[in-house]
This record gives sequence, structure tokens and C-alpha cells, in this order.
Amino acid sequence: MKNTITWFRVTDDDIKEARKEGHRREQNAIARGARHGYGLNCTPEESLRYQIIGAIGEMLGGWFYLMPCIWNRDQPNGEADIEDFVEVKTPDGPNRRLHVPLNGHPDRAYMQVTLQRLPYIGIVGWQWGRDVMEKRNIEEPQPGRKAYYYNGILRPPSLLYDEVRKRQRERGYVYQPGSPDRWTR
Repeated sequence: MKNTITWFRVTDDDIKEARKEGHRREQNAIARGARHGYGLNCTPEESLRYQIIGAIGEMLGGWFYLMPCIWNRDQPNGEADIEDFVEVKTPDGPNRRLHVPLNGHPDRAYMQVTLQRLPYIGIVGWQWGRDVMEKRNIEEPQPGRKAYYYNGILRPPSLLYDEVRKRQRERGYVYQPGSPDRWTR
């Protein structure tokens, strides 16, 4: 059995904005003297490429698919990418699997996005961190980049959308289009 990917189209302008976000992140990382996340040893050009891929995945995959929601563009203190519990993973290349870093969060939802058919974004599915971690399938595809890898069928994207809405209702958030922060309690 295979994952059923949910595809949607984004515009060239959306992709340009997401690329700009990747450049902004890389510049911020350089200014902080930070290494690429989770210990990936790479050249500056590769680091920028990964920042752009990650920004496209988060902004156009996670944020667009799960709207209305809060996208945490900068996570200096380990905040989740979307809302307070969704991590967006955009593995580079075809046939990549969902992974959770060794220091990942068991109670976060890890959402896999694919960019293999841009301008179409594919939401592959998602899984709770604890479900990936409990399988104990640790691999090291690149030196210094160990992670838990998930080999099963992922949960459908629609269930994550529903989970985001449920948590928003529980917190008493109401979406207010046009307001400065768009959310009120």
C-alpha cells in the first residue's frame, strides 16, 4: 500500500516569496554563526539550498494547506513550524521517507511535503513523533545526521487539518480575517 498524496498548485509568485524566505533564513543563520539544523555538514551553497527547500515546504506546503493557522517563521527557541505542534519535513528527492530528528518531539505532528512536481505541492501525510520514535528505526543517511525514519503508511493530510482545527477551538482561537494578528481569543 502507498501513501495517497494530496496535490495542490501554487503560483510562481508564491514560490518566489518562499525562496526569499529561504534566503532570509540563511542570512539570519550566518549572522548568528549557526550551523545548519540537526548537524548537517554542508557547504554554504548546500545550506542555502536546504533553507530554500525547507521554506518552500513550510510556507507553501504546511502553512497554505493548514490555513488558517499560525506559521512560526522563526523558531529560535525550538517552536514548532505551524501552530504549536506541527513540524514540516520536506525531504529532498523522490522516494524519501518521513524522518524525526533524534532530539525530536514525541507530541508533535511531523508532516511530509514533496516538491517533486513544482508548481504542484504534495502533502504526503503525517505521523505523531512518538509513533515514529517508538519504531526505533534509526538511520544515518549522511554522517552526523542520525534520525528516526518511518517506513509505514502515513496518516492522511485531512486528519492533520482536522487536528489543527480541533486544537484551535480548544484554545478558544477565532480566525479574524483582516485583523493585525488575524487571531483573537
